[in-house]
Amino acid sequence: MSRRMLLFALLTTAGLSGCNSCQKAGYTAQKPPCASCGPPGTTARLAPMPLPPRPPRVVEGAEPSTFVPATPAEETIPPPPGKEEPPAVPQETPPSVQLGTPIPRRTESARLPTDASKDPPVSVPKAPDVNEERETPPPIDVPGYVLARPNVGTGLKPFPDGISWLRDQGYKTILHLRTPGEDNAAARRQFEKKGLKYLSIEVSPATLTKAVYEQFVRDVIATGNHPLYVYDQNGAMVSSLWYLYFRVKMDLEDDKALAEVKRIGLKNDDDDDHKKAWLAAQTLLGTLKP
Repeated sequence: MSRRMLLFALLTTAGLSGCNSCQKAGYTAQKPPCASCGPPGTTARLAPMPLPPRPPRVVEGAEPSTFVPATPAEETIPPPPGKEEPPAVPQETPPSVQLGTPIPRRTESARLPTDASKDPPVSVPKAPDVNEERETPPPIDVPGYVLARPNVGTGLKPFPDGISWLRDQGYKTILHLRTPGEDNAAARRQFEKKGLKYLSIEVSPATLTKAVYEQFVRDVIATGNHPLYVYDQNGAMVSSLWYLYFRVKMDLEDDKALAEVKRIGLKNDDDDDHKKAWLAAQTLLGTLKP
């Protein structure tokens, strides 16, 4: 009898406390028993034992007493069986770009700097060739200006700016047809101040003679005076002397000579000075060209 009770006590103790394996694994009666301890037909679920902490990792190059604990991110968890990661596909290297030699770009700043201390070059008007006819631009402040002959202009008295214009056009000499006894000192100074040579002939309808005409021709044809500008006060004596020059020196027909002097400034109206000068030229023409 005592023997049966002893066996019953042992079985009861094993059912409450678990088998030897469960006791070693740290299980108690409150936790699910193993297959040997549980009732028949049940499957025991054992909780895994917690892993011991990993030893701290030593950082290279740090002090011997400095340690860095391992982090869970550094642990490598192997993939489950049958789910290996596919092999990495090698990335293609993009083709390299070959750049050519850069071409320098010309800009305004690339120009050589100019020396602001130097004065700009002064343009000197070129003297016209005395052997060819010149095309003169429109005059400035030279009333009645026309070309009577190549390199010989004629008209009325120029204003101060007109004198500068004549000089800039290359004129060298001024021939002034003035009335007898007229003071020409101021006119001479005015032209010579601009660097022009000043000549004058005293003439009027009453003093128009062969000697006066011949002096006029000499001054006009002298190439040393070219370019030459001939003027008088109102154009009366200028047009009359040019008429004699065209009729006698150039031997033009009367109608052609008359057309030339009209272009120069001969007036056919009742102007007293022009009428007297024209009659004096007609009278002298009978002597010069019988």
